[in-house]
Amino acid sequence: MPRGGKPPVSWDQAVEWERRNRQGETVPQIASKDDFDIRSVRKHINRVKEESETTEARTELYKEVLREHFQELTDVARQLDRAINDEADVTLIIAHPLAKALQEHLPKSQLWPALGEWKTTLNEELQGSANLRDAIKKAISEDVPLAAAFEGGRMDVEGVTNLMMSQVDNLDFDPAKVKSSPMESSAFQVKYDEYLLGVVRTNKLDDLIKVLGQFILVLQNLEEYRNLTQIRKTKLELKSSILDTLTGIIYKKLVPGRCRFCPF
Repeated sequence: MPRGGKPPVSWDQAVEWERRNRQGETVPQIASKDDFDIRSVRKHINRVKEESETTEARTELYKEVLREHFQELTDVARQLDRAINDEADVTLIIAHPLAKALQEHLPKSQLWPALGEWKTTLNEELQGSANLRDAIKKAISEDVPLAAAFEGGRMDVEGVTNLMMSQVDNLDFDPAKVKSSPMESSAFQVKYDEYLLGVVRTNKLDDLIKVLGQFILVLQNLEEYRNLTQIRKTKLELKSSILDTLTGIIYKKLVPGRCRFCPF
């Protein structure tokens, strides 16, 4: 049959030929059945194959780029997770472009206001700790039983203050942890764990242990103590909430939404 004067081969026709060829029909068979030149059929089948391979390669490239992008975003979440677990400041992390990209993906997430509150809470805790330290030092200077226990010796105010600061979270003062080392002229150097408390006369050691235990009550009655414990309670609640959100981001691995760095 004459093969001249045929209309242009449409893309749909070429796709159909490629499908038939893929399913077992040879190019000559297709050309014969459809009354087209063998070279024309082969050319269009090859065109469809090339386009298909290009599309597949492009799709695989997009998938790989997306995988890398999502990995970068979850790495940011992991950095935040480590910082929050360490109760550290996250300012530098959230200032990074990839952290901003994560925020673009999740603009309505409660993570972002929570991280702002985290920074505020850390600053409040720092100030609250300084305020309590000053209040403890003042209370120590005014505590008559404590002064009496160190009579004839020397109190290390910084050491006693550090001991009391260590009690803020647990209030677990243990008299057995008070250790004394003999010095000259009937005196002892006194420590509690790593805190050097000062030097006391031999006959004052038991009094000092008792007074230190009683000073815990003084600590609890300080307004600055109550303020700091409330700040730390808030911090722990906030920490738990932030970590829950970050865990969801890390283990889902796919982050919804788009950002300026998305490859599509």
